[in-house]
Amino acid sequence: MSTVTLRDIHKTYVDTEVIKGVDLDIGDGEFVVFVGPSGCGKSTLLRMIAGLEEISSGDLLIDGDRMNHVPPDKRGLAMVFQTYALYPHMTVAENMAFSLRLAGIPKARRMERAREVARILQLEPLLDRKPRALSGGQRQRVAIGRALVRNPKVFLFDEPLSNLDAALRVQMRIELASLHDSLQSTMIYVTHDQVEAMTLADKIVVLQGGVIEQVGSPLELYHHPRNLFVAGFIGSPKMNFFPVTVRAVNDSGTTVELPSNGTVTIPVLPGSLVVGDRATLGIRPEHLRIDQTNAAIMGEVLVVERLGGETFLYVKIAGGDTLTVQTDGDNASRMHDRIPMAIMVNSAICLISTGQPLSKPAATTSLQRTSMNNISTGSAIKLNEAALAQLDNSVRVPTYDRHAITNGIVHIGVGGFHRAHQALYLDNYFHQNADYQWGICGVGLLDFDQRMRDALQSQDCLYTLVERSVAGDRARVIGAITRYLFAPDDRQAVIDALAAPQCRIVTLTITEAGYYYVEGSGEFDANHPTIQSDLQHPNQPIGVYGLLTAALERRRQRGLAPFTVLSCDNLQGNGNIARKMLTAFATLRDPALAQWIAEQVAFPNCMVDRITPATTPADRAMVREQFGIEDAFPVVAEPFLQWVIEDRFSAGRPELEQVGVQFTNDVHPYEMMKIRLLNASHLLIGYLGTLMGYSLVHESMADPVIRQTVDRLMQEVTPTLQPVPGIDLDDYKQTLIQRFSNPKIRDQLPRLCLNSAAKMPKFVLGSLRDALRQDGAIDYLSLVIAAWFRYLQGNDDQGNPILIDDPMAEVLRDRARSGGSDSIALLSLSEIFGDLPQSSRFVEMVTTHLHRLDELGTRETLGSMN
Repeated sequence: MSTVTLRDIHKTYVDTEVIKGVDLDIGDGEFVVFVGPSGCGKSTLLRMIAGLEEISSGDLLIDGDRMNHVPPDKRGLAMVFQTYALYPHMTVAENMAFSLRLAGIPKARRMERAREVARILQLEPLLDRKPRALSGGQRQRVAIGRALVRNPKVFLFDEPLSNLDAALRVQMRIELASLHDSLQSTMIYVTHDQVEAMTLADKIVVLQGGVIEQVGSPLELYHHPRNLFVAGFIGSPKMNFFPVTVRAVNDSGTTVELPSNGTVTIPVLPGSLVVGDRATLGIRPEHLRIDQTNAAIMGEVLVVERLGGETFLYVKIAGGDTLTVQTDGDNASRMHDRIPMAIMVNSAICLISTGQPLSKPAATTSLQRTSMNNISTGSAIKLNEAALAQLDNSVRVPTYDRHAITNGIVHIGVGGFHRAHQALYLDNYFHQNADYQWGICGVGLLDFDQRMRDALQSQDCLYTLVERSVAGDRARVIGAITRYLFAPDDRQAVIDALAAPQCRIVTLTITEAGYYYVEGSGEFDANHPTIQSDLQHPNQPIGVYGLLTAALERRRQRGLAPFTVLSCDNLQGNGNIARKMLTAFATLRDPALAQWIAEQVAFPNCMVDRITPATTPADRAMVREQFGIEDAFPVVAEPFLQWVIEDRFSAGRPELEQVGVQFTNDVHPYEMMKIRLLNASHLLIGYLGTLMGYSLVHESMADPVIRQTVDRLMQEVTPTLQPVPGIDLDDYKQTLIQRFSNPKIRDQLPRLCLNSAAKMPKFVLGSLRDALRQDGAIDYLSLVIAAWFRYLQGNDDQGNPILIDDPMAEVLRDRARSGGSDSIALLSLSEIFGDLPQSSRFVEMVTTHLHRLDELGTRETLGSMN
């Protein structure tokens, strides 16, 4: 155990000072956490303590000895990094003892020390395993054990839990706290997650811009923040802030006027403020109560987040601002409810205009009446057009005139992918080109789209896009969507937008299931309830084809040219499918209209590519904390981006080649490459990773046996592909491996496995048919099918349940369980597999793999293949 002292520490890179005079004392045996937003200097400070960064000026003392120029290995420290960095060919024991081996410690002694540490970390049963046989949490414990065997003076942790999923982070926090309690060692821990800081630390160091804002215990920072930054950073969700004006000061407290002209009295020491001063009143979400008797604040519930034990309400009040209210888990409030709220004023924190607190409020639960019309969310800025100028300079914002844009494009199915892909391309286009006739009007068809409606309409259709990679996070606000229509609210408004003369392109991301065609035959599903409803009620359509034909019929009657229909879904020949299905629907409604559509409407095929996981509460928190933006529905994506389109349009198009879109006469080779390599690999990763107990894509790809299997699948698929102009397939496949392994995306395996019955024919079975015709290898293509069948049995290799999210889930699960290792029960689903079961070679291969998966488990099966 040791002390660490920092005295006037500075760090400068060339002309940029990133650590600006830090003074800090870390006591013997303390658990100290450095916390702050991205770029605040916390990791740099830790690396200077470790000796991995040179100190520009100041003094670092360990146990009173100056360490500025002492080599890292002589400082008596041990560091645990974000990545596990375990040697894959060594056992757990060998990994933990490796540093002792380098130090020349005899083997018997270092193995004894490894066993001692394994007992502390509960790793004894795993000592003979290789890293590939461990879960993420177990690997992180081995990394900690590797530091522990050295018996260091001080432990340094650099965001060690950031690569783990939520459940494992909770488990590892408990284990780290227990480890510190038993060892009583000095530990310094870096994180951007203030929940980790609050739950682990004896002492928290809050940093911003290379400066320490406050040092103290978790509760001290929570109840006595030194300034607005700390008040807004500590606590989840963040504190609500209100601008106020002092109207009276006396022994009972300070009375302040809110923007609504209502008043409230806050218990602060007399003399701290004078009448007329401007100040800020901070109220944490848990200090707002739904209370009809005492409340004078009314608001409309925009979003309800139910987390089980607690519920968070995001409430819009007069003036358009939003505040957060924490209630009990059983709260019955729903979206659009109007609720009354009261403030627990004695729990409020009154801050003067310079950001310094005036007093600690008395502990009480009394409620006082007030009224509010304008509530800001503190350090995070609610996203809308008026707020763009207030955002940090690191966030790129639209610099073009959004009010000059007209909606030449109507996009149906606005989700994360559209906003990270097509809308981004148009945003780039408007930054380079004043061709403002190609703005996007978004349309939501499903009840599920209400959340998107509420988010975009409350934010002037703006949203934050964050590109995430190991190099860092980059944020920008996208402005290409200027209008959003929710079809269930007003179907005629959607038809009007589609039929308007300025609408020249309609784009679609409606998922595979939205095209209403039968998988096995490729024919139109005319009996689907949505189709039948739209045929019977053509003036009130609920489906995409009903809306499109209603608008096209109106355009035909008015003598207007038709729009182009551009599918952006992951379907091979997506334009051809859209043409076939729409004309089939139109034929049932009006054969003459169908003929006009067939002759006049363009349906170009296109290939789209960008990994875009579903937005999570953690993503919203990241945008709030890293970039200071309060965004109800941001989107995160990988840096990679690709769009290839056949150049066939009915009524013109934007010159998107200026911003990187590739136009071609034939997109088929590109879409085959993407669907058969990327999408098929995604399915394989989803099934194998889930069966082996993983939950995230990059976590699965860190397992060498999965990584190698994915590589083998892509090698097997390659002979079925056509030459792709301008693409080196070997480079493309290597890029895919890197993209799948990106730890910042945190793509979830259930997303990859979603609606597999619709994905399997498109992503895998085409390659299988071609390989069989070529008499080529089908080992790994058959493995994808077998792994899916094993996955459909509903339990992973450890016996944990698997949730099957698929419209055919009941049928698939029943056949998988009744068939067991016999693949025929599932292969006989002709709507999926068609005539493939006629190939005895294919059936035999799938059955063999399935039998091995059932008998040996996933890891051993892959090991026998690789």
